[in-house]
Amino acid sequence: MTDLGKKIKEARKAKNMSQKQLAERLEIAQGVVSRWEQGKASPRRENIEKIEVNLDLVLNIGGWIRRKREEIGMSVPELAEKSGVSIPTIYNIEKGQSENPREATVEKLETVLKDSVPGEVKAASAEASSIEGLGSLQDFEPHDKGQWPATPGIYLFYDVSQRLIYIGQSGNIKSRLKQHYEKFWYRPPIVESASYIEIEDEKMRKRLESLLIKSLRSHAVINHQGVDRGD
Repeated sequence: MTDLGKKIKEARKAKNMSQKQLAERLEIAQGVVSRWEQGKASPRRENIEKIEVNLDLVLNIGGWIRRKREEIGMSVPELAEKSGVSIPTIYNIEKGQSENPREATVEKLETVLKDSVPGEVKAASAEASSIEGLGSLQDFEPHDKGQWPATPGIYLFYDVSQRLIYIGQSGNIKSRLKQHYEKFWYRPPIVESASYIEIEDEKMRKRLESLLIKSLRSHAVINHQGVDRGD
């Protein structure tokens, strides 16, 4: 059982709620809840907020930020202005579309909210976006050059509906993004959000990139059109 699954199970039992009852409230199959609690699967983004509401639980960084912001009566625009984090970035974090935001972004929000995200909440967010054997995907704002990661790794682009549309790799992601930035397609709503995972080994990056692109098939809105992917 993972920490996330354990947390869901404990909160459900504290509410005297069966797996079936929780599943009915979330409008999903009971087996899905069972797999979450056994650590065989993680909740999808669209279910995270429903779980938090029904179990009075905070599962990820976005849920914690939303609650803390509401507790002190601060709007998203106010938080954005005081923290220097863009409004779209905060909305993406709170909605769970950015599951594991960069540490620098979280620190800016914590400073304004005058509190720190609990360790277990950060761990749950990292767990939800982890790739076994490699680590966790880190979310970043693709249209904020200050957030571009200057590290080797795999990067992913998502459209406005959070559909994965592009996968690339580079020895320096920031340098590669500078090339993408001038392309006509590198604009919302085609490229709305992004994430990356640091991978030093070039052969591993290229193998993983190739495997992931093949798994996208026709859904690779950009990749399958012959756009260069790496250096």
